[in-house]
Amino acid sequence: MNASLPPLNPPPLQKVALGLLRLLAVWGVVMYAAVTAFVLSNQPSRDARWILLEGAGLILIWCVGAGAGMAALRGPLTRWIRSVPLPWGLRFFLLCTLLAMIEEGVTTSLSSAAVRWGQVSPAGIITASTNYWEVIFLHSVIVFLPMFAVWVWMLRRWDFSPVEVMLLFGLSGTLGETLSFGTQNLSAVGMWVFVYGWMVWLPAYSLPAARGQAPVRFWHWPMAVLLPLAASVPWTVLVLWLQGH
Repeated sequence: MNASLPPLNPPPLQKVALGLLRLLAVWGVVMYAAVTAFVLSNQPSRDARWILLEGAGLILIWCVGAGAGMAALRGPLTRWIRSVPLPWGLRFFLLCTLLAMIEEGVTTSLSSAAVRWGQVSPAGIITASTNYWEVIFLHSVIVFLPMFAVWVWMLRRWDFSPVEVMLLFGLSGTLGETLSFGTQNLSAVGMWVFVYGWMVWLPAYSLPAARGQAPVRFWHWPMAVLLPLAASVPWTVLVLWLQGH
């Protein structure tokens, strides 16, 4: 059997994670449609209309397009990733970082398009800036690095499946967005889980098989959601402090 393929009979927690991801995908579509209908029915401003367009672009390009591409090409991509002569933990960390940078490239491009063609105000973009390097080094990817490092540590101890890693990191990202930008992000969990989840799914899928880690128990799930966030807090404080000096 090809070692890059998932088991034919996945364990119960993997089935639960896959079912939850499907439910969240449906929830994301329903909520985005509802929000769009509500906003458009209330004579939205130029900024509000472009926020909707940017959100749709992020969903179509990253959550659907990039995600479907990685899933369709997972076999050859996994073989190529495993051929890189680095320890698997470092490969995982670097690939997560690269995918996060690609995702931010999508969002920054959408924000730049809104400024260029939509002539929106700063409230009408979905990133902290239209400068890609400022976004990744001062606002987003830089903050994710401790979270990826914690996942390397957890994957050395427990045998999380790729769909579990995707779901749990997506929930961590949703909580991070909520703590940073408000509780309205909880209703967008169906989008945020896939925005963040696709950063880690392929790196998790490409891990070596039969690494000898302990089985995952249900109580590991909340730990896996909260530990990466906890690790990012002091690092985020440091980044914010450096921005002010």
